[in-house]
Amino acid sequence: MGEWWVVTAVVCAAVIYCFARGLRDLRERRFGWAALGLASAVGLLCVPLPITTHAVTVDLPVR
Repeated sequence: MGEWWVVTAVVCAAVIYCFARGLRDLRERRFGWAALGLASAVGLLCVPLPITTHAVTVDLPVR
């Protein structure tokens, strides 16, 4: 997947939008929409991005 930065940029933009919209709704005292917007931002933060989905192994010495 050569265009991982596009996916990363889109997900980051969506997180920022959802977080900002959730805070705006919270300030306007629309608590249901605020909770939905903030939960969407947290959910999008859990999306695995192509750049961060590699395994790292660490070999520790055995005594």
